[in-house]
Amino acid sequence: MKRMKQFVITAALGGFFVILPLLVLFKLLVWLLAFFSNTVSPWTRLLMQELDISRIPAELSIFILLFAFCFMLGAFVRTRWGGWVHDYFERHLLARIPGYLPIKDIIKQFSGSRQGVFRKVVRVSMSDNQKGPFLTGMVTDEYQHNRVTVFVPTGPNPTTGLILHTSVDNVVELDVSVEAAMKTIISCGAGSGNLLNALKASNG
Repeated sequence: MKRMKQFVITAALGGFFVILPLLVLFKLLVWLLAFFSNTVSPWTRLLMQELDISRIPAELSIFILLFAFCFMLGAFVRTRWGGWVHDYFERHLLARIPGYLPIKDIIKQFSGSRQGVFRKVVRVSMSDNQKGPFLTGMVTDEYQHNRVTVFVPTGPNPTTGLILHTSVDNVVELDVSVEAAMKTIISCGAGSGNLLNALKASNG
């Protein structure tokens, strides 16, 4: 009876961890679809009125148009002339818009670029003297009096989170990449054991 109970629990947990990535991916896709739908809703209503079509064909048409526009724009900036125009436009106009450069840095970091606003991955303690509880975060700034600012993403959507201003004594650097840390956040903590192993290795 004990073996049967253990087998049932083990099998159920195994099945749960099989479908967990799919559930997280599904939730992320639902969030992206809702974000896209809310963003293009004015144009969707316009197409529905002008062409007398339902919401789904209108959103699909807008998606195709946006995809085609992004493709052409991306192809253009890859050329020498397009790259020059983009750099000039960004330096003299976009860079002067408040918040543009920090947002660009964050997007570059999420897209896999190592040159972004996130300087290093840390384990940050919510209390003094490393007593915990602990959170996974990324250092975004360091300043006087041994203080740091840490961005703590929330899962499974890492584009939102908390901004903590704390002492360097409350953070421990982890020997992992930002991309590796983001994977554990998107998967709601699955794979965090690798972070703890990196913590042990970094502390000898």
